[in-house]
Amino acid sequence: MTLPARLRRAREDAGLDLKQLSLRAGLSHNTAFSIEHGTRMPAIDTVAALAQVLSVRADWLGFGEGQPASLPEPDNSSTLASRLRD
Repeated sequence: MTLPARLRRAREDAGLDLKQLSLRAGLSHNTAFSIEHGTRMPAIDTVAALAQVLSVRADWLGFGEGQPASLPEPDNSSTLASRLRD
C-alpha cells in the first residue's frame, strides 16, 4: 500500500474529509489533496502532523512499517493479582 493509499484509508477511518484533515494538521487543502493523490511527497514533519491528527503511527503512515495504530498495552493486572496471592 502506498503512502497516498494509507493516508486516504486513515482519513476515511477517522471520518474526516480533506478539508477537515488539512485544517487539523495545519496544511493547506491543496497540500493535503496533493499528498493524498500522490503528486506531492510530504516532509517528515508533515507525515508526523498527519499521523497525529489521524491517530496512527507515523512510521506506518510514511513508510508502511508496522501496524497503523499502537496496540493497547496488555492488561497484566490479573497476572499481578495472581502473583500476589501466591
